[in-house]
Amino acid sequence: MMLALRRAVNPLRSHGCLFGASKFHISGNDNLEHVVVTSCGATQVVESSKSVLTSKRWYQSSFSSLGNRCLSSHAGARSDEEENNDNGVESDGELELCDNEMKEALGEATQNGADNLESEDAPKSKTVCTELFEVIRVTAVKAIPDALDMWAKEGKPLDRSMILQTMANLRKRRMSLKAKLFAEWLQANEGFSGEEEYAYAIDAISRSSRVGDAEKYMMKIPKAFKGQKVYDAMLFSLVSQLQTGKAEKLFEEMKDLGLISVIGCNQMLVLYKRDNAKKCNVLSFMENNDISPNLATYRILIDSKGKDIQGIEKLLEDMKAKGIEPDLSLQAVLAGRYISAGLNEMAEEIMKKIEVGDLNTNRIVCRTLLPLYAELGKSDDVDKIWKICEPNAWRDEHQAAILAMGKLGRIKEAEEIFNNMNENWKNNSYYTLLDVYLNNKLLGKAKNLAKDRDNGGRILPPWTLYTLLRLYLETGEVEKADLILTRVTRLNAKPRYLTYFSVMEAYAKKGDIHNTEKILHLIRRSGYIVRFPTYQCLVQAYINGKSPAYGLRERIKADNIIPNRDLGLQLNRVDAFRKSAEFID
Repeated sequence: MMLALRRAVNPLRSHGCLFGASKFHISGNDNLEHVVVTSCGATQVVESSKSVLTSKRWYQSSFSSLGNRCLSSHAGARSDEEENNDNGVESDGELELCDNEMKEALGEATQNGADNLESEDAPKSKTVCTELFEVIRVTAVKAIPDALDMWAKEGKPLDRSMILQTMANLRKRRMSLKAKLFAEWLQANEGFSGEEEYAYAIDAISRSSRVGDAEKYMMKIPKAFKGQKVYDAMLFSLVSQLQTGKAEKLFEEMKDLGLISVIGCNQMLVLYKRDNAKKCNVLSFMENNDISPNLATYRILIDSKGKDIQGIEKLLEDMKAKGIEPDLSLQAVLAGRYISAGLNEMAEEIMKKIEVGDLNTNRIVCRTLLPLYAELGKSDDVDKIWKICEPNAWRDEHQAAILAMGKLGRIKEAEEIFNNMNENWKNNSYYTLLDVYLNNKLLGKAKNLAKDRDNGGRILPPWTLYTLLRLYLETGEVEKADLILTRVTRLNAKPRYLTYFSVMEAYAKKGDIHNTEKILHLIRRSGYIVRFPTYQCLVQAYINGKSPAYGLRERIKADNIIPNRDLGLQLNRVDAFRKSAEFID
């Protein structure tokens, strides 16, 4: 069976649009400063906390492995509260899959309802949302230690099950800084009584500050509590930030300690998504050590197939032989793959299976189907799904519907849903409607929306900042976008990697070498890993600027990047010594 899996790992084909069951996932960071952008382009950063550990980390790596690896469309857009917790890195879809496994490993499998906590009218039973979690959720970051001191002073219960449940809910809501502060308070006042608490602490630290801080923390964990869950949490943190060398070293250490499980192997498959040889090595290791692939393993492998439908079908056959049934997330991935390959009938067949049952009681299906039906141009089906949600729609269902209507070109309906959302919730992010305007080339409306929200003194979360800068880039105002981005960076806020890359790409198209290099410098200074597409963009700037590049090959080599054929040809075009070398030969 594992041999069949290895054979199914073919060279990656082209990738189409990806859709999925999960929300559009952006790893959270509570202590990230938020950016206020005024109509004249001025910026101000509002600092949300002063944590012991400073603001963090990972934006994902390469643009292709950042932007195109998500298993979902924007339709699962998160609530503004969650978006404000962004650390600025788009999570890979596969990382989301491994993240789900981490939840199960940490004992969160019974907490499924917590995904709907953003719904103000959703039932908040003690199983889903503890009183302690509510206290932390509504308390300002700086006041959390005092609130927890008051909780203890009043003699309220704080048993281990409540602690783990609260940590699980904070993790699901991406309240990473609050989770870190909660863990710090617990360790200082109550102490940890199990491995799970340490695993949660590692996860919270790596999300809210830097993965290096999580590594230092792990070194201090008592040996008695340093088991598989702690190592899995640390490995997930390294993989999520594409720290390949460190992840490989930790994986080898886990092998020596006998702490390897299917969860760790799946994370390495995510890390090696674009390296088929290493993926095969991981599968061989699983076979040799009797580690059976699970549903997440197949989801990762299927997602890596792109439009290779034949390869996907082989994996599905292998799943069936093993008695593994696709879940909602995988069904949505498959539907998206079939749509991107032009196999709409096959996609619709899967979507009909997804739709079986009472959608009123299984609302996550609605969030999954809205973007899929919109991509197929099924306006009636979008209306049918939205009609189910509309009477008491959650915020993310509003956002999914806005984007679906925008995909169908139904701007008026998108605006009506947006206005309805604003009536039900305060401080909503407007990036969904702005995205609709931009995708439909309604730049005038997009500018008016940005101006209206700007007049309200809106604090921009990272994803909204990206969408706003995209507006300026599409209207040709690259310098204005750069001005905002540069000021934001100087004020120690951390925009998303994709935000940097979009501005860098705009300068590269203009052949502006100086500013392209400047944005690359900002990317490095913000702690992001410079990957293959970033250098491809830089080389294109030199080509468009008709200028030779000195030492560029050495810079690429220093970042452990091996140029492919296309990048090699680009480098030849800007190699200042190429003609001299040819003459010597």
